[in-house]
Order: sequence, then structure tokens, then C-alpha cells
Amino acid sequence: CTCNAGFSISESGDCVACEVGKHKLEGNGACTPCGAGSYSSADSSQCVDCPANSQSPGSSSTPEDCVCNPGYTGPDGGVCDTCVAGKYKDSPGTADCTQCPGGKYSDQLGAVSADVCVTCTAGTYSTPGNEECALCPAHSASPGSSDEVGDCECNPGYTGSDGGACDACVAGKYKDAPGDATCTSCPSDSTSPSGSVVSSACMCMPGFTGPNAHCVA
Repeated sequence: CTCNAGFSISESGDCVACEVGKHKLEGNGACTPCGAGSYSSADSSQCVDCPANSQSPGSSSTPEDCVCNPGYTGPDGGVCDTCVAGKYKDSPGTADCTQCPGGKYSDQLGAVSADVCVTCTAGTYSTPGNEECALCPAHSASPGSSDEVGDCECNPGYTGSDGGACDACVAGKYKDAPGDATCTSCPSDSTSPSGSVVSSACMCMPGFTGPNAHCVA
């Protein structure tokens, strides 16, 4: 007679159930601890693999010993979901995936380190958890690592609210610095092309003359 699967023979010759965390096929050999990534309850003939993307220590005895791997999150013993782009998780367990901070982004799935979060370049911005940096509105720019659209300022020669539409300075005006300031009018009897960025763009109108656009008839 030999012991059934999940049982081993004792010193007294009786068949006794394997301890939790161990398994054995039919026969009189000793019960064997379950390897890492699996578990076993009492009377088990085989170890059960942990759910996908989770891991357990050796000799685990319950499904709850299976914890989600870094880059994945979910309940112990349950389904482990991949951290989406823009997030990462650097430790095993049930913790939520962490968002990349504002001004950075990540397009990787299942990221396991904050190192995947890439800094946004000048002219773009990103709010926390984004998978890409967005371009500033037309005719505006932002410094690197910008974390909101309001960091986008209208270029010289254009005016408008930070993060909004930027309109070119009309003919006869100029703007020599970025930001939301209004365009400055040229001196009397002078004009400039649309979108001018320096005061020297102001030139005397026909019939007027003078240095630096200080024009007289």
C-alpha cells in the first residue's frame, strides 16, 4: 500500500496529509515545499501557480500569498492589472501605480521605476500621469518641465492670455518680450508689419521722416 497524492507516510506508518505549502504525488515519499510563484493548501497533490503577473515566496499556503509584481497592481491573490502609460510601480503588493509628476511623461506600460518618466522639452507641457507631452498653442512657448498649459506664453510679436490663443500684433504695433502683455503702438506717423518683435520695426509712413520712427512731415 502507498499513500495517496497529497499524503506522506509517517514514522508510525500512517499516511498523513502534507502540511500547507507543500505537495506530493502518489507514493510514500516526503512532501515537497511549493516553489516560489505557487501555493498549496492541505491535502494537495500539486501546487497551484499564482495568477499572472504576481509572485509568492516558497512554501506559500494560500492564494493571498501571491502579490502583484512591480509594474502591476491588484488585490493579493487576485487579478493584477498593468500600470498604464504615465504611471509606474516600483514595489510588489497592492499599492496603486504612481503617476509621473507634472512636467514629465511616460509612454511605457508596466513601468517599474520613476526613471521611465521623461522630462517635457521646451514648448510642451504635461500634467501628472500623462503618456505624452502636449504642444503649446501656436505662437507660444514654455520652459522645459512645464506642468500646465498656463506655462505656455505668447511669443514676442504675439499677444494673448497664458495658455490661450496668441494673436499677432497688428500692423503699427510690436511686442518685444514673451507673455500676456499687450502690443505696444509705434510712435505717431510710423507703422510696422504685423507680428513685429522690436521697436525698430516701426518706420515712418510715406510723407514723414525722422530717426528711430520719430517722424515729422
